[in-house]
Amino acid sequence: PADKIPEKIPPLLSKLPARRNSIASAECAAKEWPMRILLVDDNSMNIKVALRMLQTLGYTEVVVARDGREAVSAFTQERNFDTILMDVHMPNMDGCEASKEIRRSVDSSCKSPHIVAMTANVFAADWQRCSESGMCVLLPKPVKLESLTDKLRQAYQIKIG
Repeated sequence: PADKIPEKIPPLLSKLPARRNSIASAECAAKEWPMRILLVDDNSMNIKVALRMLQTLGYTEVVVARDGREAVSAFTQERNFDTILMDVHMPNMDGCEASKEIRRSVDSSCKSPHIVAMTANVFAADWQRCSESGMCVLLPKPVKLESLTDKLRQAYQIKIG
């Protein structure tokens, strides 16, 4: 069960090749691309791995929601997220429904967040559903550090216009 996750996860990132040039000096990414991030996933291990990757990139203050309802609530309360990393398949409210709710709640005085769909289903029909719900780009699972870095860079470029 998801509740029985070991306190320490394997040092997955230590096995990644050193690619300092292509990852904007990993630790500096958050300084180069400062953003508020909401991470939404119902799987505890996915959350731990994503948080580890984000910390590697320098993003240490990430808000976590465990389903779409929590994501909508977090967004409604704070409204200052630049990027939302949204799992597509979750209980209670899936990522597509949550994205629709978030998009509906954004008024003209609030800048719309960049919503990244995270899913293992990368078929055209799946992406079309994500896109129609207001998600901006697809980040395939399992998430790779280089792909995550690329999506965050894109999100920051959109943020600054």
